[in-house]
Amino acid sequence: NKYNPPITLVQRLQHLRYAKLERELKPLCKWVDFYDYIWSYGHIDWHGKTVLDIGADIGSSALFFLMNGASKVYLVEKDEEYRQTYTQIKEKYPLLKKTELIEAENINKVQFDVLKMDCEGCELNMLTEDLLSKSYEFVIGLHKPQLDEYQFEQKKKLIEKHGGKYYGNVNDGEFVFIKAVK
Repeated sequence: NKYNPPITLVQRLQHLRYAKLERELKPLCKWVDFYDYIWSYGHIDWHGKTVLDIGADIGSSALFFLMNGASKVYLVEKDEEYRQTYTQIKEKYPLLKKTELIEAENINKVQFDVLKMDCEGCELNMLTEDLLSKSYEFVIGLHKPQLDEYQFEQKKKLIEKHGGKYYGNVNDGEFVFIKAVK
Protein backbone atom coordinates (compact mmCIF):
# COMPACT_ATOMS: atom_id res chain seq x y z
CA ASN A 1 0.00 0.00 0.00
CA LYS A 2 1.58 3.27 -1.11
CA TYR A 3 -0.79 5.50 0.87
CA ASN A 4 -0.63 6.82 4.40
CA PRO A 5 -3.28 6.49 5.82
CA PRO A 6 -4.10 3.29 3.93
CA ILE A 7 -6.98 2.79 1.51
CA THR A 8 -10.10 1.56 3.32
CA LEU A 9 -12.30 -1.33 2.24
CA VAL A 10 -15.03 1.13 1.29
CA GLN A 11 -12.55 3.00 -0.91
CA ARG A 12 -11.44 -0.27 -2.53
CA LEU A 13 -15.06 -1.12 -3.33
CA GLN A 14 -15.61 2.41 -4.64
CA HIS A 15 -12.72 1.87 -7.03
CA LEU A 16 -14.74 -0.81 -8.86
CA ARG A 17 -16.96 2.00 -10.16
CA TYR A 18 -13.97 3.51 -11.96
CA ALA A 19 -12.06 0.38 -13.01
CA LYS A 20 -13.16 0.32 -16.67
CA LEU A 21 -12.45 4.02 -17.17
CA GLU A 22 -9.04 3.66 -15.50
CA ARG A 23 -8.14 0.75 -17.81
CA GLU A 24 -9.07 2.90 -20.84
CA LEU A 25 -7.09 5.95 -19.72
CA LYS A 26 -3.99 4.36 -18.14
CA PRO A 27 -2.25 3.64 -21.48
CA LEU A 28 -2.65 7.34 -22.38
CA CYS A 29 -1.17 8.71 -19.14
CA LYS A 30 0.90 6.99 -16.46
CA TRP A 31 -0.54 9.29 -13.74
CA VAL A 32 -4.11 7.94 -14.04
CA ASP A 33 -4.84 6.32 -10.67
CA PHE A 34 -8.43 6.26 -9.44
CA TYR A 35 -7.35 4.78 -6.08
CA ASP A 36 -5.31 7.95 -5.64
CA TYR A 37 -8.28 10.10 -6.66
CA ILE A 38 -10.61 8.37 -4.20
CA TRP A 39 -8.01 8.66 -1.44
CA SER A 40 -7.03 12.28 -2.14
CA TYR A 41 -10.23 13.80 -3.49
CA GLY A 42 -12.89 11.74 -1.72
CA HIS A 43 -13.17 14.20 1.17
CA ILE A 44 -14.75 16.93 -0.89
CA ASP A 45 -18.38 17.10 -1.92
CA TRP A 46 -18.00 17.99 -5.61
CA HIS A 47 -21.71 18.51 -6.34
CA GLY A 48 -22.39 21.75 -8.17
CA LYS A 49 -18.85 23.06 -7.72
CA THR A 50 -16.44 24.64 -10.19
CA VAL A 51 -12.92 23.22 -9.98
CA LEU A 52 -9.55 24.64 -10.96
CA ASP A 53 -7.42 21.56 -11.76
CA ILE A 54 -3.72 22.47 -11.91
CA GLY A 55 -1.76 19.47 -13.11
CA ALA A 56 -4.67 18.06 -15.08
CA ASP A 57 -2.79 15.50 -17.24
CA ILE A 58 -5.23 14.23 -19.91
CA GLY A 59 -8.32 15.21 -17.91
CA SER A 60 -8.59 12.06 -15.81
CA SER A 61 -9.02 13.84 -12.48
CA ALA A 62 -11.54 16.18 -14.16
CA LEU A 63 -13.56 13.10 -15.13
CA PHE A 64 -13.47 11.98 -11.50
CA PHE A 65 -14.73 15.39 -10.30
CA LEU A 66 -17.49 15.47 -12.93
CA MET A 67 -18.56 11.89 -12.19
CA ASN A 68 -18.93 13.02 -8.59
CA GLY A 69 -21.12 16.02 -9.42
CA ALA A 70 -18.81 18.94 -10.28
CA SER A 71 -20.47 21.39 -12.66
CA LYS A 72 -17.36 22.72 -14.45
CA VAL A 73 -13.61 22.06 -14.43
CA TYR A 74 -10.89 24.40 -15.65
CA LEU A 75 -7.79 22.42 -16.57
CA VAL A 76 -4.20 23.67 -16.48
CA GLU A 77 -1.58 21.38 -17.95
CA LYS A 78 1.84 22.33 -19.33
CA ASP A 79 2.73 19.00 -20.99
CA GLU A 80 1.87 19.40 -24.67
CA GLU A 81 1.39 15.66 -25.24
CA TYR A 82 -1.17 15.49 -22.42
CA ARG A 83 -2.92 18.60 -23.76
CA GLN A 84 -3.22 17.00 -27.20
CA THR A 85 -4.50 13.72 -25.74
CA TYR A 86 -7.09 15.64 -23.70
CA THR A 87 -8.30 17.38 -26.87
CA GLN A 88 -8.58 14.02 -28.65
CA ILE A 89 -10.47 12.19 -25.89
CA LYS A 90 -12.82 15.09 -25.14
CA GLU A 91 -15.19 13.78 -27.83
CA LYS A 92 -15.13 10.23 -26.47
CA TYR A 93 -16.11 11.20 -22.93
CA PRO A 94 -19.18 13.49 -22.98
CA LEU A 95 -18.55 14.68 -19.40
CA LEU A 96 -15.40 16.43 -20.64
CA LYS A 97 -17.66 18.90 -22.47
CA LYS A 98 -17.97 20.54 -19.04
CA THR A 99 -14.24 21.27 -19.03
CA GLU A 100 -12.08 24.03 -20.42
CA LEU A 101 -8.33 23.92 -20.94
CA ILE A 102 -6.77 27.25 -19.92
CA GLU A 103 -3.26 28.63 -19.81
CA ALA A 104 -1.53 28.98 -16.43
CA GLU A 105 -1.34 32.76 -16.79
CA ASN A 106 -5.16 32.88 -16.87
CA ILE A 107 -5.85 31.16 -13.54
CA ASN A 108 -6.62 34.49 -11.86
CA LYS A 109 -9.32 35.18 -14.44
CA VAL A 110 -11.53 32.20 -13.54
CA GLN A 111 -13.92 31.82 -10.63
CA PHE A 112 -13.77 28.48 -8.84
CA ASP A 113 -14.86 26.81 -5.62
CA VAL A 114 -12.25 24.06 -5.31
CA LEU A 115 -8.56 24.11 -6.15
CA LYS A 116 -6.86 20.83 -7.00
CA MET A 117 -3.09 21.16 -7.41
CA ASP A 118 -0.94 18.15 -8.16
CA CYS A 119 1.65 19.29 -10.64
CA GLU A 120 4.90 17.53 -9.78
CA GLY A 121 6.76 20.56 -8.45
CA CYS A 122 5.06 23.52 -10.14
CA GLU A 123 3.56 24.42 -6.77
CA LEU A 124 6.78 26.29 -5.99
CA ASN A 125 5.76 29.08 -8.39
CA MET A 126 2.01 28.60 -8.78
CA LEU A 127 0.87 28.12 -5.18
CA THR A 128 0.33 31.67 -3.94
CA GLU A 129 -1.52 33.58 -1.27
CA ASP A 130 -3.92 34.95 -3.89
CA LEU A 131 -4.75 31.54 -5.32
CA LEU A 132 -5.43 30.00 -1.90
CA SER A 133 -7.54 32.96 -0.78
CA LYS A 134 -9.81 32.43 -3.82
CA SER A 135 -10.41 28.75 -3.06
CA TYR A 136 -13.24 27.67 -0.79
CA GLU A 137 -11.81 24.15 -0.56
CA PHE A 138 -8.65 22.54 -1.87
CA VAL A 139 -6.55 19.42 -2.29
CA ILE A 140 -2.86 20.12 -2.79
CA GLY A 141 -0.01 17.72 -3.33
CA LEU A 142 3.37 19.10 -2.24
CA HIS A 143 6.24 17.23 -3.85
CA LYS A 144 9.24 16.99 -1.58
CA PRO A 145 11.56 15.58 -4.26
CA GLN A 146 11.05 18.75 -6.34
CA LEU A 147 11.17 21.21 -3.41
CA ASP A 148 14.05 21.70 -1.03
CA GLU A 149 13.31 21.62 2.71
CA TYR A 150 12.93 25.41 3.03
CA GLN A 151 10.59 25.67 0.01
CA PHE A 152 8.53 22.73 1.28
CA GLU A 153 8.15 24.26 4.76
CA GLN A 154 7.19 27.69 3.33
CA LYS A 155 4.46 26.19 1.12
CA LYS A 156 3.26 23.97 3.98
CA LYS A 157 2.90 27.04 6.24
CA LEU A 158 1.00 28.89 3.50
CA ILE A 159 -1.41 25.98 3.07
CA GLU A 160 -1.96 25.66 6.83
CA LYS A 161 -2.57 29.43 7.10
CA HIS A 162 -5.51 28.94 4.72
CA GLY A 163 -7.01 26.03 6.67
CA GLY A 164 -5.32 23.11 4.95
CA LYS A 165 -4.62 20.05 7.04
CA TYR A 166 -2.01 17.40 6.35
CA TYR A 167 -3.84 14.25 5.27
CA GLY A 168 -1.09 11.81 4.41
CA ASN A 169 1.45 10.99 1.77
CA VAL A 170 2.07 8.80 -1.22
CA ASN A 171 5.38 6.91 -1.21
CA ASP A 172 6.80 8.96 -4.08
CA GLY A 173 7.19 11.98 -1.81
CA GLU A 174 3.84 13.63 -2.46
CA PHE A 175 2.39 15.10 0.73
CA VAL A 176 -1.35 15.76 0.52
CA PHE A 177 -3.07 18.68 2.24
CA ILE A 178 -6.84 19.06 2.26
CA LYS A 179 -9.29 21.79 3.19
CA ALA A 180 -12.78 20.34 2.91
CA VAL A 181 -15.99 21.92 4.12
CA LYS A 182 -18.58 19.37 5.22
